[in-house]
Amino acid sequence: MKKTLVNIVSEANPASAYLFVKEMYEEGDELLFIAAKDTEDAMEALIQVLAVPDHVVHRIVLYKDRDAFIYERICRQLRENLKQDANYHVNLAGGTRYLALAVRQAFEKYHPKFFYTNVEHNVIIGTIYDDSIDDNDDYVLPIRYRMTIGEYLALHRLSHDITPTDRHQARFPREFANRIFELVSMHRLSSEESNVFEKLREGYRNGKSRQTRRTLPGLRQRQRIAIDEICAPQNPEWVPIPNLKEFLRHIGFVPQNSGFMSREELEYITGGWFEEFIFYWVQSAVNPDDVATGVHITRNVAGHDNELDVVFVRGNKLFVMECKSGISTTSLFNEIIYKACALKRELLGLSCQFYLCSLKKDENNELKKIAESMDITFCDNAILSNPRKRSRITAAIRRITQSEL
Repeated sequence: MKKTLVNIVSEANPASAYLFVKEMYEEGDELLFIAAKDTEDAMEALIQVLAVPDHVVHRIVLYKDRDAFIYERICRQLRENLKQDANYHVNLAGGTRYLALAVRQAFEKYHPKFFYTNVEHNVIIGTIYDDSIDDNDDYVLPIRYRMTIGEYLALHRLSHDITPTDRHQARFPREFANRIFELVSMHRLSSEESNVFEKLREGYRNGKSRQTRRTLPGLRQRQRIAIDEICAPQNPEWVPIPNLKEFLRHIGFVPQNSGFMSREELEYITGGWFEEFIFYWVQSAVNPDDVATGVHITRNVAGHDNELDVVFVRGNKLFVMECKSGISTTSLFNEIIYKACALKRELLGLSCQFYLCSLKKDENNELKKIAESMDITFCDNAILSNPRKRSRITAAIRRITQSEL
């Protein structure tokens, strides 16, 4: 039977409406969205991501301020738009509690079915509002639909660079990342070998020298650089790394083109390996519904242009893992934490789970306490280098994403 799915739109948690439609919508159904004027943009973003035919979508927008917070005026405006012969399925999740109470009151005389979408546990609860609370007539429907990263970001009005041809997957074999991680985390590199990372980063990453802040002549335009040229450069502005060949052999890294390093390989050696180590860990231990690395997100306002090192969804919840292989000072740690907190609060939604992964040692757990106070989990060297401790993190993620009450 044809039905009309009714949702209250929430800017903070658009997933409740989105998942209700994804789970309940059938061909021939209609959609009705209720929004206050300050959430109209969120409503339009939701409709766009749903990608349903325009003719099945109806909107009720409470444009006047008083219409959004005076109970009787909300009810009257809603009833002006309702039909006696419609088959309403009303999702009371989303919006404010006050608005949900008004929606329930307005629809009650139209013989609706009431639901509540519980995103935390991935279920939809069907409820009959009557005088009896002892007949156990509530029922629970599991949400089978699983969002992708792209869907989650689009719901929060974020542009991203994930495409069908670039899913932002790891680009180098797992054994490369595991080998480098083991050597670095267990301090199995000499000081001279450790300096190679910094010399490559300072002298060659992105075709620029961070020492001189200049584009290096003839380097930025190249797609690859001869290893011999890095070992003993003719250009005096280039940083010589005479032990580069021995270093690459020690860490087990084999360039795709013998005798050359591509720009992509230089970026990998100077930090990308750590992101891919975390990517592979998440992929194998968490079994996410979707996972990506190096995803750029933007919103059309100044100052919002960020890269998510490793991002994944599991059970319709978003997880972000910021990867910083080295954090030299507490002040730098605090700067990273504050930036991550702002990113989570302003862009990614309250339900986003944020992790900071680093090879820095947190001997007294002081850094973990700082991160925890900002609702961020800090995974330091002691956690990442210990399989048993890593498994506790993944077990916690699985608990967060459980799908039943």
